[in-house]
Amino acid sequence: MDERLRLAGRILFLGISPDGKIIGYLCHPDSELAREFASLAELPRSGVF
Repeated sequence: MDERLRLAGRILFLGISPDGKIIGYLCHPDSELAREFASLAELPRSGVF
C-alpha cells in the first residue's frame, strides 16, 4: 500500500468461511462498524491475537 494512502485507525476483520476460504474486510475508522467496535469493552484474547 502506498504510504500516502495509509489511514490511521482503520480496522481489518478476518474470518474463515465454512469451506475454508479466508475472508477479510477493511473498514474506515469513521465507519459505523469501526465506531461500534471501538465502543466495545475489553475483548477476550485468543491465540496470538
